[in-house]
Amino acid sequence: MCMAGDCTTNLHTVLDMYNGFLSFYRREFPEASVIPKMHILEDHVVPWLERWGVGAGLMGEQGAESLHAHLNTLEANFASYPDKVDRLRYIFEMYSLETTPSLNDLQPDKKKRKRRREEE
Repeated sequence: MCMAGDCTTNLHTVLDMYNGFLSFYRREFPEASVIPKMHILEDHVVPWLERWGVGAGLMGEQGAESLHAHLNTLEANFASYPDKVDRLRYIFEMYSLETTPSLNDLQPDKKKRKRRREEE
């Protein structure tokens, strides 16, 4: 159990150690990819712990597998997009809109098209 802010200090110490490991990993194995769990540890665990004060284990493996399955479905839906960056952007835009419907309110209203009057 953490007391009086010790968690944040310990958390950042662990993060510094992990970042040292990733630097070593990237330097010694430049052709190797960073697997998703390494990315999650590097970029998401500390903010999660700082925000919620509990480990990400409460989310559970089932939640992560469900998310993965959903992203795979979206990826299949956008597979015809030749540009990988565009494809990824559309996948995450769609995912964001599906998981946070209030984002739809931020989109501007569609403008009504003016129709030409037919000449008489």
